Amino acid sequence: MQELLRTALMQQERDVERLKAGLAMQNNALVVQTLEQSTSAAKSADAASLHIPANKQAVEMLVHLSWEQLHLGHWKDVLMEWRDLYALASLLSASLLLQPEPMYCAPSSAQPNPSLQEAMRVLDLGIMMGGPTFKQALHKATSDLGEMLARQQTQEQQQPDEGQPPEKKTRTGSQGSIVQGAADLENTAGQEAASMEDEEEASIGMQHCGGVSNW
Repeated sequence: MQELLRTALMQQERDVERLKAGLAMQNNALVVQTLEQSTSAAKSADAASLHIPANKQAVEMLVHLSWEQLHLGHWKDVLMEWRDLYALASLLSASLLLQPEPMYCAPSSAQPNPSLQEAMRVLDLGIMMGGPTFKQALHKATSDLGEMLARQQTQEQQQPDEGQPPEKKTRTGSQGSIVQGAADLENTAGQEAASMEDEEEASIGMQHCGGVSNW
């Protein structure tokens, strides 16, 4: 995702410059400065540059400011510069969500890193609400992320259920139960045979005693 963002920014460098010029004409010097800071960090060869707290805050500010402009009035009346800015800010934000945070960068909050689904939500909003200038890059990022999600789901389905005991142990346990059951049946049969022998001996004894008496 980081490489896709860098490629998009380099290929559309003129579009980014036109966006800065359009925002500057509306006296948005702070927004232009923030956009310059964010895009420079995203194009850096250092993949962790965007995660530096100041650059991360700059991306969050771009998302917040452009989102506010999109909701000040009717959506169709919003200036194209703000819609394009929201699309570009969505790309930057999704890249932050997908790239692991370096160990030397202090986490911005105690919350866990957002999931791939959260990055997909950000990209979808960028496609729906953003302008057309960076829409192709947004669609490419969404396609790549969809493939990542599909691979993740496949891996999760292939993992064995931790609550299910191994198959070998299950078979061993079943065999043990069968052996124990056979032993119980054998003991029961032995007890019944011994009881029948006792009854037979008692019957013979009674007949013998009766015969002696009659004799």
